[in-house]
Amino acid sequence: MKIEIEIPDTDELDGISDEDMERIIDEAIRTTHWHEYAGVDIDLTDARARVVESAWSKKPPRSFLTWLKTQTKREDIVGDFARDAAKDPRAPGGRATKGEWRDYLGGAQHLVEALNNSWNDFLIEPA
Repeated sequence: MKIEIEIPDTDELDGISDEDMERIIDEAIRTTHWHEYAGVDIDLTDARARVVESAWSKKPPRSFLTWLKTQTKREDIVGDFARDAAKDPRAPGGRATKGEWRDYLGGAQHLVEALNNSWNDFLIEPA
């Protein structure tokens, strides 16, 4: 049996990767191994969560890197991030997902914060 659970996006969830969210939900599901329903015991020991869609895995409408290169003159965290990414030939191109960018950054918290701020600006700015 497969069941989909929708968790609304919030600022608190913004920094949690798909893999971490799957682990969190797996642990929550398995906290109670057995559940009784209508006189039947249901074993949840092997239940697993899988992220179907998230801000991390959704393809953006256009290239984040192309947009980022237009932000290099900014004097904030987005501008710093843009200048570094614009110089790096390893930066993901095309319509790379936010998750692909996180993987490229290696997960350092200050870089993820820069990515989150930049990504939010990118999504609200018209193409």
